[in-house]
Amino acid sequence: MPDLAERGSQKVATQPRVNHAIIKDLKRRCHLAQKYKTGDIVQLKSGGPKMTVARYNNPSAIDTSPNVWCDWFAGSKHEKACFPEDSIQPAQADKKP
Repeated sequence: MPDLAERGSQKVATQPRVNHAIIKDLKRRCHLAQKYKTGDIVQLKSGGPKMTVARYNNPSAIDTSPNVWCDWFAGSKHEKACFPEDSIQPAQADKKP
């Protein structure tokens, strides 16, 4: 809820002050807790194509579980989607015949 400040005879809403040091520290902690980094090759635990980690979705107050944006190709078509971090794993090495 915004703070109220008096301006003349009127009360106007003011924006709450943001503590940038706290926000920076929270971002650093979230980054340290990430299992994967940009460029890692992963697969869904249930299988599927190899995918490249593009970025993490920032957790929100509603959804605090980390989500990972991944890119891959289906033939020549570029695909991308966001997956819960717990649903992916490092990609399995290709089996040699």
